[in-house]
Amino acid sequence: MAEKRESNAGELKVKIDVDCSEALKGLKAVTRAAKKATAALKELEEQMNKSQRDITINVDGRKIVTEVIADLRGRPLRMGY
Repeated sequence: MAEKRESNAGELKVKIDVDCSEALKGLKAVTRAAKKATAALKELEEQMNKSQRDITINVDGRKIVTEVIADLRGRPLRMGY
């Protein structure tokens, strides 16, 4: 009796191990910063609702980004651009 042999010529198996711990730390830091920003905006909204005046708010995007990056890197914030 002839044995059946299966060909695996078209198959490729790859196993990849990836360390995502730094990426997860970064995502957690971004999440913390987003939660803080959301809480601050909620507080601002509550205060604005109490006020009868129109309020203009200017946001410094560069400063926000600088602070988020500093938080991600876990080092003190360097003032200046």
